[in-house]
Amino acid sequence: MITPGEQGFHVSDLMGNQYLFCHSFDAGIEVFPTHLTNIQDPFYGRPFLMHLCELGSLDGALRDLYLYARPHTYLLHKKNDWDVLAELLQMLETEELKVWQTRDVLMEHMAALQAKTSSVESDNATSSPPTKPAIRRRQAELTTSESQASVESTASIHESSAPAPTASKPRDLNDPLQRKALFDQHGVIVGPYKELQQISKPGYQREHFIPHSCYMARSSLPNEKRANVPIGPEFGAYNEGDAITYFVYDDQSKGTEHRYLTDVEKKYARDLQCQDEFASSTEWLDHMESETAKSFSLDMIERSPGVYEPRIPPEDAADVAKGIRIEYENSLDAMGVNKEAKLSNLVGGGKVPTGPIEDAGSDF
Repeated sequence: MITPGEQGFHVSDLMGNQYLFCHSFDAGIEVFPTHLTNIQDPFYGRPFLMHLCELGSLDGALRDLYLYARPHTYLLHKKNDWDVLAELLQMLETEELKVWQTRDVLMEHMAALQAKTSSVESDNATSSPPTKPAIRRRQAELTTSESQASVESTASIHESSAPAPTASKPRDLNDPLQRKALFDQHGVIVGPYKELQQISKPGYQREHFIPHSCYMARSSLPNEKRANVPIGPEFGAYNEGDAITYFVYDDQSKGTEHRYLTDVEKKYARDLQCQDEFASSTEWLDHMESETAKSFSLDMIERSPGVYEPRIPPEDAADVAKGIRIEYENSLDAMGVNKEAKLSNLVGGGKVPTGPIEDAGSDF
């Protein structure tokens, strides 16, 4: 067994997460159970590698990593930073290089938060005042009027001393008021596509929780508006304008929030297509709820020009994603969508399930 430090290339990203890079011929390293595989896809590999560098600079760590991977190279001085990045991406894709994560700052934060919450709950449990039977017996001996007065007095005391709900108390996400309060707390604007269209938010796009093309019966024809592409009859009155969306940052380049989520959707559809399968609305909702919650807490996604940071703290990310899912699911129910009917894989360049089609309606 090879231990960290004896072999491999150790590097930390800008948030303190630590990674171990190893040659493919060192794949017998068993220090950690599995190596990272998602970064073999350039969609994820590129921001991962760029996050190992100072913002705006690709030299230093990546050139050192390149020299580790190919120590006998003599042409590195002729390669620019982007050439080095492209070749490293190819090494990851072909598994010439493999990567293990040796420290996960986010998981450490969540573990510490969970431990703190458990400690608070334990303290609350041990500090609860014991019931006093003697007081209850004495109250039973009082006259009717005195008993009533005593009960009212006791109730008043308990009411004034009752502890306020703690932050660890689960939210009732089925309550629309609690969902709205949660969205407002984190600045997440959620609503139908056509309504958010009326809001001016330069640099941001409306993100469908499930891609609109999933409900399309075929791909768009040349010069055809996407909203005019026919929709399957099993999707009721579904249309792009009434589908629930939320704002995400997007400047059409890799690493932005919108592009990240689009890449997640494309990969899911491609994986389904490779297995000659199609997912239902419910299955898409399950997948995107999980991926959206994960994306909210990532610090490698560009949230606004030049700003890479988590959008929502880990302790609230899952609830926000769940809240958006509930809003979207409610809209599907209102439009009479069969949530178990299979959707297309068009977003990933795949096919559509066979069946009759109908007109999609107005454009938005």
